[in-house]
Amino acid sequence: VSQVNGDWQVKDQKLIPYQELAASLLRQFEECQLLHVKREFNPIADGLASLGSTIAFKPGDLSDLLKLEDSNNHLLSYQN
Repeated sequence: VSQVNGDWQVKDQKLIPYQELAASLLRQFEECQLLHVKREFNPIADGLASLGSTIAFKPGDLSDLLKLEDSNNHLLSYQN
């Protein structure tokens, strides 16, 4: 959460594109809030994060996977 918010620097070079993607997506919302939930309280997200860390994406791959809608069902597009 602190890395996506820009409070902490992303040190792992492999994670920088993901941080940039997350920051870009967040800028498309008028308002949003990120909260840190400890792994022991969110085992499903922990498992998904572990699984996701085993998959290598190339730049551009994620934009096809991420389709977001706002509360009025307007599609928000990701632009890198």
